[in-house]
Amino acid sequence: MKESKKSNSISRDMTKIWGAVFFVFLFSALFVVQKANDSHKKNLAEISPPPKYILPENFVKLVNFGFRATLADYYWVSIIQNSGLSVLDRELFLKYHYNIGGLDPQFAYPYTFAVLWLPTKNQAGTLEAVLPLAERGMKALPNNWEIPYYLAFQYQMVERSFDKTGQYLAIAASKDGVPVSVVTAYTGYLKRLNRDEDLRADLLQVAYETAKTPSLKKLIGDQLLLTYVTQAIDSAALNYKNVYGQYPIHIEELAKKNLLDLPPGYDSEFIISYNNQTGKSEASLRQTK
Repeated sequence: MKESKKSNSISRDMTKIWGAVFFVFLFSALFVVQKANDSHKKNLAEISPPPKYILPENFVKLVNFGFRATLADYYWVSIIQNSGLSVLDRELFLKYHYNIGGLDPQFAYPYTFAVLWLPTKNQAGTLEAVLPLAERGMKALPNNWEIPYYLAFQYQMVERSFDKTGQYLAIAASKDGVPVSVVTAYTGYLKRLNRDEDLRADLLQVAYETAKTPSLKKLIGDQLLLTYVTQAIDSAALNYKNVYGQYPIHIEELAKKNLLDLPPGYDSEFIISYNNQTGKSEASLRQTK
């Protein structure tokens, strides 16, 4: 009887030992598989650039097999994943936005994101290239105030067109449920109280405060930061001229005269171009690869 109990006890102990060994083996195997999978994904991310060709909008609408919203989401995720690229193929990603609009015309975010993301002062015609897409969005979403509002401040930021800014501000301010700050911005435009730098900062501030997604908020926040940087430089340059009779040759002179606070390493974060004939500056963020 005692031998039987002892045998059962040994059997239970061995079962526990083998169970522990099995779980250690299982977790080790899972760990190895996960590390291999992570390494594979990392290598794919490093060697796989964004696709250089996507199906045309009309073809995609014909062969989506009923998964219009799912396919639109796929294109949208692809856009967000590649939005931080240092070298951006704007023509390619504009096609992504058009495909989303064709598949799901009521999806508002791609319209607003395209207006904010794709136009640039460094490449002529990028705002006009986005305009048909934005107008399609305004037609599909007649109560949406964000698309015309973002067009308004992009015409101010990229094209410096005061008239176009007012045209789209008027459309945005006329929508039901529009934030009071948008109406206030339009009122300031009508009274000609704000021009150029002040108007751009006001428009960006409203856009930042009303942005509904983190990606839009970051995009607008970066532009708002750059606007404040150029405002500070331009204002300091004007003060320098008032004292010394001419604009400084370099912006570093503004710091030497205690007219501008330049933080250490600022040139590693910003690309700043300065015209010492006009005292005006342009700024952009350095892109990380």
